[in-house]
Amino acid sequence: MLVYLTHWFTKRERSKANTLLILGNPITMMSVSVISGFLIDYFDGHRVMGLRGGQMMFVLEDCRRSRGGGLVVMADDRPEKPAG
Repeated sequence: MLVYLTHWFTKRERSKANTLLILGNPITMMSVSVISGFLIDYFDGHRVMGLRGGQMMFVLEDCRRSRGGGLVVMADDRPEKPAG
């Protein structure tokens, strides 16, 4: 992510962008832990493809991450001239 920030923001704006990136991590972890707990509880009672709660949680969360990574790679909207 830091590499992308160097392409998208000028040197002056980069510190604010880095701050938002770092502050977003705890907020993300709080929301993901709640979602993960729900998935584990739900799929412990409802097996899909023979997978238990924790196993199904990893399958669903990895699908989401893989799509997000693919979108970032496909976007590649670097400016013609790097931020200065």
